[in-house]
Amino acid sequence: MTRTTILLDSELFLRLKQLAGMQGKTVTAIIREAITAYLERHHKPKKLSIIGIGSSGKGNLSEDAEKILRQRFRNRKGR
Repeated sequence: MTRTTILLDSELFLRLKQLAGMQGKTVTAIIREAITAYLERHHKPKKLSIIGIGSSGKGNLSEDAEKILRQRFRNRKGR
């Protein structure tokens, strides 16, 4: 893990400490969870740039690539 410093106003820090105490967690754990949730909400996964460059004979491949890959991956895991 990497150590970092953040600056919070007193009221925000007090609220953070109270929440951590109520949940039985450290302030660090609450901050880590909040940052993780924020990044997950704002992260847009990259699509494979090679999808759609060729012809598969299936008209929906470029539009449904993610769904098709997910289904194929699940089928493989079940073997």
